[in-house]
Amino acid sequence: MDTAIVAALGATAGFAGGDVITALLVRKVSAKAGFLLLSCLKLFLYVPFAVLLWREFQVIDGQTIAWILLLGALFATAYWGFNRALEVSKNPALAGVVAGCFPASASFVAIVFLGQRPSVATIVLLCTVLVGVILIGLADNWRASLRLDKGIALALIPLVCWGVFGALLHEPVQHLRTPHAWFVVQVMVAAFVAVSVGLLYHRQAPGILSQTRRKRAWWLVLGAGLAIGLSELLQAFALGSGQQIVIIEAVLGGYPAVYFLIAHHVFKEPLVLRQWLGIALAAISIVLLSVLGASI
Repeated sequence: MDTAIVAALGATAGFAGGDVITALLVRKVSAKAGFLLLSCLKLFLYVPFAVLLWREFQVIDGQTIAWILLLGALFATAYWGFNRALEVSKNPALAGVVAGCFPASASFVAIVFLGQRPSVATIVLLCTVLVGVILIGLADNWRASLRLDKGIALALIPLVCWGVFGALLHEPVQHLRTPHAWFVVQVMVAAFVAVSVGLLYHRQAPGILSQTRRKRAWWLVLGAGLAIGLSELLQAFALGSGQQIVIIEAVLGGYPAVYFLIAHHVFKEPLVLRQWLGIALAAISIVLLSVLGASI
């Protein structure tokens, strides 16, 4: 099997497993703990690799920095919404599935703002993802009140922001044109997020650290941080290889299904048939969207 495909498989499994551990962390401690500690730990993991590739960071110019600021703001907003969704949702398994549908919103951004012309199949698949998300998120009493569960509503933030992030990510990567441009941009975004979160929570940081230690949740921080950080490295390697992109995008697009299988086993939340159908529709449609997008 191609090395890039193996890396994509590892990234998909790592993202899913890491996000489930994140859900355990934010529900045991707080969303602030997940947001602050994981953002900082992930950046720390990148330092050795950044030192090895330091020469590529020297080509960063003002235009790249502008893109980094925009992408960093999008990623930080998405990650905040993701942690909050996992914290307050009645069913964190479903919240993660909805957040993981961001490839669909990325396709929408590419169509509306980047001038890409969608095929009929793409339009159908985007509509199918939307239907799937609605089926997942409607409350049990949806016939009386068409309101989403609060956690599912918060999960719409990463769904949109990560989608916009993914649609725009290639802009600074293409501008840099270095062998490891994906990694360079990724590290810069991670640095922006870590610094921003650190400034936002600098007064609350001692309390967050104390609460995490008191609840014996450091193993969750380390587990989630390692899994997500390494998965981002594997994803950057796979996408940066330039080979087997169709298969790689399809594998990465399967994240919602993999996350749900793990999260549902861990949290054991009951689901109705409508939600099972929504998960299936969203997951299959995203894989197909990934294949169509990568084949263009």
